[in-house]
Amino acid sequence: MMDIAVVEANAMQLRESDRALLADRLLNSITPLSLGIRQAWDDEISSRLSAYRAGEIQAVEGNAAMDVLLKRFSK
Repeated sequence: MMDIAVVEANAMQLRESDRALLADRLLNSITPLSLGIRQAWDDEISSRLSAYRAGEIQAVEGNAAMDVLLKRFSK
């Protein structure tokens, strides 16, 4: 069995997007989403992507979006 410190050190060498994907997979292995929740998220993603491609909404840079969320919910 691998030592958790070794796994963590290796994971921290990944790009941010890959670490996010790994975190999602690890979390899902502990508390998997129900099929209904997963489908609802998939539908939301498809809807937003379609709206973006149709020019109905604009993309927001990830760090800027996180700044807005942190300001909104840190009160």
